Amino acid sequence: MLIEPTGLGHPKEVLEVLSTDYYRQILDLRKNITLVDARKLSDSRYTDHDIFNQQMTIADTVVGNKRDLYLEGDEQNLKAYVHKLGLPDTRVIFAEHGVVALDEFEGNTLFHQRKNRIFFSRNALINQLLQNNLYLKKVC
Repeated sequence: MLIEPTGLGHPKEVLEVLSTDYYRQILDLRKNITLVDARKLSDSRYTDHDIFNQQMTIADTVVGNKRDLYLEGDEQNLKAYVHKLGLPDTRVIFAEHGVVALDEFEGNTLFHQRKNRIFFSRNALINQLLQNNLYLKKVC
């Protein structure tokens, strides 16, 4: 089953709902694929938009579509944008006319691992801030 969440709401929230214990017993979530036109990265209406960035951050694979229309540098800009978002495990490939090899859809999603990594990183940061705050209180 392929789910295309346009119009359903925020893709991260859709994926979080489908990742609950209830749905994990029913569904076997596989890779999340996000199609993007790399030419749009020069337009802040896209890069500043929460939904656009959610689609990028939940993706296991980002497909730079419409490659045949790209200018020099568009492919590199997409790779750099994915890197800037802090997504080292996200695969970036390119396609024309939405043609993507079926094997790109095979395999498990990394969404759960990323979610846990972000959660634990956030908790470590909070603990560090609390320790610094306690230290500041002692010094003052």
